Amino acid sequence: MDLLSILIAFSIVCGATTNVEQIDQPTTTRYTSYKRELKDVDRCKCEGVEVGFVKISAREGTDEILGATIVGPTAGDMISAITLCSKWCN
Repeated sequence: MDLLSILIAFSIVCGATTNVEQIDQPTTTRYTSYKRELKDVDRCKCEGVEVGFVKISAREGTDEILGATIVGPTAGDMISAITLCSKWCN
């Protein structure tokens, strides 16, 4: 299933960033992005979720979350946990 099909099927895309302009300028902030397909997550396998992904961008060399994008049927539930982590854990 391609990304467009996922967006049409679920209509749930969530994102959170601290500062989009800062992330888009690599001279200002160096970051690393981590992407995980939901089909590879054990809990999603148990719940029957086969499509979607989570992508988290963190300041390079740290665990400070700069932004996240989630596409999937429970994106709205998952983004709240990432938002809390980015606010209170950094």
